[in-house]
Amino acid sequence: MYLLIPSGHRLSKRKHIRISDLAQEGWICSHENAEAERFVFHMCAEADFRPEVLFRTDDYNLPFELVRRGLGSPYCPN
Repeated sequence: MYLLIPSGHRLSKRKHIRISDLAQEGWICSHENAEAERFVFHMCAEADFRPEVLFRTDDYNLPFELVRRGLGSPYCPN
């Protein structure tokens, strides 16, 4: 799985990030009940948290701009 976070983010220098490291972040997800979102929510539940979704979009390019501007940290494309 790949994770998109902005440069300068507290975790940006790490080679590996645990899903639990992202518990306090605001997430960007695809539309509700999409397979990718279900996968992310399942992984987060395994790490004992529910992600706070700030934005939802099916536009593949929009999350890159939102992350670049610091308006959402983790984005997990499928």
